[in-house]
Amino acid sequence: MVSVVIPVAEADEIWILKTEESIRDTAVGPIEILDDRDMNHKGHRVLMNNMAKRAKGKYLLRIDTHCTMSPGWDARMKASCGEKIVVAPMVDSLNTTTWRGSSIDMGLIILDDKMDNTYPPWKSLAQREIEEPTMGLGGCCYMIQKDHYWYHEGCDEELGIREAGGLEWALKAWLTGGQVLIRTDVVCCHLFRAPEIGVNNAVKDRDATLMLAQKWATGMGKGQVYGLYWLARKFEPWLNWDKKSELTLTKGK
Repeated sequence: MVSVVIPVAEADEIWILKTEESIRDTAVGPIEILDDRDMNHKGHRVLMNNMAKRAKGKYLLRIDTHCTMSPGWDARMKASCGEKIVVAPMVDSLNTTTWRGSSIDMGLIILDDKMDNTYPPWKSLAQREIEEPTMGLGGCCYMIQKDHYWYHEGCDEELGIREAGGLEWALKAWLTGGQVLIRTDVVCCHLFRAPEIGVNNAVKDRDATLMLAQKWATGMGKGQVYGLYWLARKFEPWLNWDKKSELTLTKGK
């Protein structure tokens, strides 16, 4: 079974019922849906960990409140979700009027030497395999086996409310001998919005990113077998970090 876990911010409650209906309608196997409201502003990581403790499924699908999935998403993502593998779908932009995608093709994510997500030109749809590796991970939707989630002690609540959520799990997977794969025959249509007014998300996101970079660049990750420079070399020719990049991240610059 897949346990679908949805952290719900107050501003997103208007979408939750439609999102849950879509998830149920497009699943072909057994699922349960857990949604927790952030009543005390503890943040998505706390909500994720609380829901994961209650989850009954072998697999966890973390998804944002304002999303819809393509038919058969659960069977296809489970087929790729091995013990140390995090699986992401392709991502499209959600039109909330039609509750359909806008034909935006987002998949491969490459991390630059500041650990920020970039979206380089990618191979055509006809050239893609069913499973494609991705260096980075978007935070709106991904699947992981529950046992592996808890091997990594769940989401690190010290990183903040929700900043760098995709980066956290991308590094946990790759640098401990696992993989992050895109299931190219699954699409998540996601509502992209501007950051909340009055919240300096860029600063918070940068702080969380530096904490993650320093942890993995200094070999402090649980079960770590590879370093950041190894990960950069793996995804050439999309980028070519200088060896000094890892040293820069270690110093937090």
